[in-house]
Amino acid sequence: MEKQKQNLERMFAPRAVAIVGASATKGKIGKILLDNLVKLGYAGKIYPVNPARKMVGLRRCYSSVGEIRGEVDLAVVAVPAKFVPEVIKDGADKVKNWVVISAGFAESGKEGAVREKELEKLSREKGLNILGPNCLGFIVPGLKLNASFAKGMPQKGNVALVSQSGALAVALIDKAGELGIGFSHVISVGNKAQLGEAELLEELAADKSVKVVAFYLEGIKDGRKFYRVLEKVSVQKPVIILKAGAGERAQKAIASHTGALAGSAKVASAAFAQAGAIEADNIEQFFSLISLAAAADILANKKICAVTNAGGVGVLTTDALEKSKLEIMEISEKMKKKLAASLPAEAGLSNPLDVLGDADAQRYRIAWAAAREMKAGIILTILTPQDQTPVEEVAQELIALRRENKEMLAALFVGGGRIGRAVSMLRSANVATFDYPESAVEALSKYAAWKLGGKRKKEKGLRDKARVERAQAIIRQAQKEGLGALSYGQAAELFALYGIRAVQAYDVQEKSKTSCSFPVALKVDSDKVLHKSDKQGVVLGIKNETELAAALEKMRENFPGEKIIVQPMLSFRQELILGMVRDASFGPVAAVGLGGIYTEVFDMADFFLEGISRQGIREKLESGKLNFLFQGLRGQSKVRSEELATMAAAVLEIARENPEIKEVDVNPLFVLKDASLIAADIKVIL
Repeated sequence: MEKQKQNLERMFAPRAVAIVGASATKGKIGKILLDNLVKLGYAGKIYPVNPARKMVGLRRCYSSVGEIRGEVDLAVVAVPAKFVPEVIKDGADKVKNWVVISAGFAESGKEGAVREKELEKLSREKGLNILGPNCLGFIVPGLKLNASFAKGMPQKGNVALVSQSGALAVALIDKAGELGIGFSHVISVGNKAQLGEAELLEELAADKSVKVVAFYLEGIKDGRKFYRVLEKVSVQKPVIILKAGAGERAQKAIASHTGALAGSAKVASAAFAQAGAIEADNIEQFFSLISLAAAADILANKKICAVTNAGGVGVLTTDALEKSKLEIMEISEKMKKKLAASLPAEAGLSNPLDVLGDADAQRYRIAWAAAREMKAGIILTILTPQDQTPVEEVAQELIALRRENKEMLAALFVGGGRIGRAVSMLRSANVATFDYPESAVEALSKYAAWKLGGKRKKEKGLRDKARVERAQAIIRQAQKEGLGALSYGQAAELFALYGIRAVQAYDVQEKSKTSCSFPVALKVDSDKVLHKSDKQGVVLGIKNETELAAALEKMRENFPGEKIIVQPMLSFRQELILGMVRDASFGPVAAVGLGGIYTEVFDMADFFLEGISRQGIREKLESGKLNFLFQGLRGQSKVRSEELATMAAAVLEIARENPEIKEVDVNPLFVLKDASLIAADIKVIL
């Protein structure tokens, strides 16, 4: 594995490259690949490989990679898919890094999937790095190395772009040129037979030329591995992710409410946030965040001061700021007096500082100086090209301010042709620029959250052997009984081991022998009936023995032979849901949300991955979708965020210590009148 990592360095900095399938025929991928290496300035050795040719242009053409006498760090393959495994097998002892451009693998059906498995096997057996198949290739502008079939050479810079879509990568390169974004690497990953997001992120993080890593993702090869690497890298470098596939189709078979809530896109977003990455909501924001992160050097705090020559844009910016997590800096009375002595009487002295429509560069300088004196972490300069506005002069002054590098600077120049040259000047000088207030504020807010977020706390958790033994005994008993889910009594017993309190339940035949007084709830307790309310498997508010007998008779008709339990009705003020599912990519995920029968309708839940600390869960709960529960609204006592966080951590412990458990679903989890929490209904699915 260590050897593969060393070889991977040579993949992106090769001293010699072989093009398998090299061609002199116009339009052929093999010709484009060869031309990109020869004509764009790559300084290393180039070896065309094609058994059907002796020469390609003026270069000797080799019949196979193995025939090449010199060392080869990288081979780029563009031959029909059916020949690719044999080509790699023949050259595996000589070349350890391969880029497979060829399509016709897992994306094309069963036969292609078998070929892709062959590549995976070769990679393991021979210690190879394989990028692709079905990919565009990659580009390293600093080396003038274009090992792809995309034309041209992007601007050199500090952004590493990794894209699952080759076509989108080309579009992003084209747009980036317009925005002044330069690249250290552009990498198309294709089907990810061997090299995936985690391996590439690890390699790019170690490269000093890379300041920002940006991913466009559709699927994720190994979520757990990617998460672990992401968690390490994001402490040092911003990792910006745009993930497609947020709109998910309904699952065909949903075992629990938690399963319905925890779609893969939501889990991926929770993973990115928990690991410290910056997720973009759309492609426009993706570019904004990349541009900002590539330009930013320093950020001391979240206090922002906007300076504007346009009242309307200033108001729109304020609206956006009030919805963000940035802090709108207060202008002190002392500073207002100071500004009043230097600015026109009509100037607006709140934040945004309005220097008026006829403002010259001097007025902007006065406002910037005030923001700096008051220790703003971010200065956002807003400009519209009004008749008297010296657009380019203001840009020049902002560039001069950027050189002093004491706070984060961003420019919101709103307009068209009249601001074009100034915006180009700003971008060339590494000043982040934006077109609209909302995009500026959203990008600044997300970047600030990453930059000032601090080190994320982890909790490893020690395995409690005695607890595991007792939990496993409960699970084995259920399996012995042939159950697909624990009975309520078994689930409550399991929960008690992990410190989660549950409402007592009694077999309906034992009701008269217990202290369980009316009103009561009657429920079917079966691993075959997981959604009780949908199947009329629960009757609430039973007030006496007569009602209980009638409800029991009906339930026995509906669920013959199934166990039926009775529980006391509790007074509560809120229904929540608490659960766990095992995501196919990221592993155990806990969910906390609004509960009851409308769980999926309201879709109000926060998600937590294994390894997060209790404090981390609590902080996310208090700032997430359910934050209103912890604020004591309308005179109600606050929900205990610490207790809820402890319960969420407990279901992750249940998952970690008991791999046989597929899902956990507590719905409802009651918030009682005294604000304490208790599980009223539990499903533990095996």
